[in-house]
Amino acid sequence: MNVQKELGVIIKADVQGSSEALKNVLDKRENEEVKVNVLQSGVGAINKSDMMLAEVTNAIVVGFNVKADNEAKSIAEKSNISVISSNIIYDIIDEIEAAMSGMVEPKFKDTVIGHAEVRNVFKITNVGIVAGSYVLDGKVQRNAKAIVRRGNEIVHEGVISGLKHFKEDV
Repeated sequence: MNVQKELGVIIKADVQGSSEALKNVLDKRENEEVKVNVLQSGVGAINKSDMMLAEVTNAIVVGFNVKADNEAKSIAEKSNISVISSNIIYDIIDEIEAAMSGMVEPKFKDTVIGHAEVRNVFKITNVGIVAGSYVLDGKVQRNAKAIVRRGNEIVHEGVISGLKHFKEDV
């Protein structure tokens, strides 16, 4: 499996057994693009050194049955470090999986197939609004996504439901 990205995690728990159990569960978490990498696991409250490591490694700090001390909280706020703290292991796993899905690249990509200039707008009863357009380059396809712009401002986004040349379907 070709894993491209890693999500760094620092684990702090109330007892060693909880820390090891959480570490074992998170080490096995991965999807097609992201793998969880447990950088450090330990016992005790989340402190300044945990936050410093998280800041350097861009990691998420996980606290199981523990909270962050005041200094760690202020560092987390200043450095925008994610801190997950819960006493339910499934909540922590859900948060980690949500972070992983946020790192996955989207599977689709917009490709420009053509440009058209709207010359006139018609309001037709039982149909709606129709844009009379002139194709400048490329092509226009039925069921393709269309973005209508006025200058740099997006006026409308939608799907092309039909194409006509005068009264003939094309």
